[in-house]
Amino acid sequence: MGHERVFVHVVGCDPISESGVVALLRNRAEVWPATEGQLGAATVAVVVAETVDEEGMALLERARAAGPKAAVMIVCGVDGAGLTRAAQSEVSAVLRRRETTADRLVRTVSAVARGARVRRPGPGHASAPEPDRAEEERGDRVTQREREVLRLVATGLDTREIAEQLAYSERTVKNALSVYADRFHLRNRSHAVAHAIREGVI
Repeated sequence: MGHERVFVHVVGCDPISESGVVALLRNRAEVWPATEGQLGAATVAVVVAETVDEEGMALLERARAAGPKAAVMIVCGVDGAGLTRAAQSEVSAVLRRRETTADRLVRTVSAVARGARVRRPGPGHASAPEPDRAEEERGDRVTQREREVLRLVATGLDTREIAEQLAYSERTVKNALSVYADRFHLRNRSHAVAHAIREGVI
């Protein structure tokens, strides 16, 4: 059974940037630019900006004023301070414009709509901090890292793609899946995803 289509609200720093992203998504079955009547808290905002600065934050506020809570930012460049600012503003994903293909954007929006945080810093910039290892050893509690990894596994991403999206190492991704599977006596990643969905983990 497929996932429901995700509606997106695109706000750009200029008309060309905005229309370009809308055109990129227009023919995709998984996502669709929202009309005014489709805007709401479940809509994902896609903000196209030069970087994560005051102007970018103003665009984010404008997008959220229309209803969406979750947000993805597409920027020309971003540094560690910008990623921190995005995190403080509860932006779920930051993508570089030159790396943003239709497939990558659709995967990211779909993951964000299900609650994942998939910030993607580039080389030379601060990475998203990995959760404390001790967190995943607290009995039956499911960690945020495990939720994020399982959500992306459920979208069809492989280990390398998940590692890139979450700014983790591939070993960290594999370990998160292994710990979750061992805790609940699950056979493989497919069984782990089925269990996570059934139990409301993702």
